Parts: sequence; C-alpha cells; structure tokens
Amino acid sequence: MPGEMMLAVIAALTSLLVALISLIASVLSSRQSTKAARQLEEMRHSFEMEREREKEREANRLQRLQVQLESSKASSRAIQNMKNEVQLVLSAVATSLDSASALAGIASSRKALFKVYEDTHVDLAEQERDVLHNAKNLTLKVEEVLTEALGKVPYASEIPDEVRQSVVQLRNELTECQRFLLDSRLELALDNRGGNAARLEVS
Repeated sequence: MPGEMMLAVIAALTSLLVALISLIASVLSSRQSTKAARQLEEMRHSFEMEREREKEREANRLQRLQVQLESSKASSRAIQNMKNEVQLVLSAVATSLDSASALAGIASSRKALFKVYEDTHVDLAEQERDVLHNAKNLTLKVEEVLTEALGKVPYASEIPDEVRQSVVQLRNELTECQRFLLDSRLELALDNRGGNAARLEVS
C-alpha cells in the first residue's frame, strides 16, 4: 500500500511538473510571439515611412523639374518676342514702320527678356543659364545697333544694308539660343519619361 501511494504521488508530481513546464513554455512562446509581432509591426511602419519619404522626394523632384521647364519656356518666349520685333524692322517697307515705334518695340522686348532672366535664371541648369545670359547680351547688342541706326532715319525701312546684315546675324544667334533651350527641355522630358513625369510639358 505504501508503495502504491508512492507511485501515485510520483505520478501526480510528474503530471504537475509536465503541466508547469507546458505553462512556462506557453508563456515563453506567447512572449516570443508578441515580440516577433512587435518587430514585424515596427518593420512595417518603418517601410511605410520610407515609402512616404520616397514619394515626397519624387514629388519635390518633379516639382523642381517642372519649374525648370517653365523657366526655360518663359526664356524661349522672351527670345521669340525679341526676334519678332527684329523681324518687324527687317521686313519694314517704305513708311510701314517709323523708327520711334521700332525702337520702342525693341526696347520693350529687351527689358522683358532681362526681367525673365532675373526671375528664372536660378531655376535653370547651368548650361541653360549661360545660354539665356548670352541671349540677354545679344538683345542688348541688337538694341544698341538699331538705336544708332534708327536714330539717323525716320523709317525702319531706311536702315543701311550693313546694319541689316548685322541684325540678321544677331537674330540668327538668338535662334540658336532658343533651339538649345528647346533641346534641353526635350532631353529633360526624355530622361524623366516614366511615371508622373509623363505630365511634364515641354513646348
């Protein structure tokens, strides 16, 4: 009888020990699961934060790119306005354009281009900025040449041939500046043709 009781006690203690070990294992497993879950949540949050930062960086990059394109387009338009005024002088016949009006148009376009340079050059790439600066100097040269020539005649049609040839050359150089700016815009658009960059306007 004592032996049977001893066996029963041992069996009971063994069962209790097994239960206790199972409980401890369950608690440890639960803690590990909680820790693993917390780590996964932290990783997910970190990933989402990085994704948001990347989206913000991309949005800022596209915004800067759009500003650069808009600045380049404004520069091209200012150059074209000066070319148009120059062409009016070159195309004048007889009394179709008096010298005072011609000079007023040239001066206005030159000032407008200077203003565009002042407002946009910081947003342009280095080469674009250099080209626009060159265009600025060319328009100033155009104004100087025509101011001297038109100051001596009542009508634009009467400017000397040598002055006309000089102005044609200056206008051609302005066209080269304009072409470079357009090529730069096209290159920017091609380099950023994926994703949201497809909305970028070049012309």
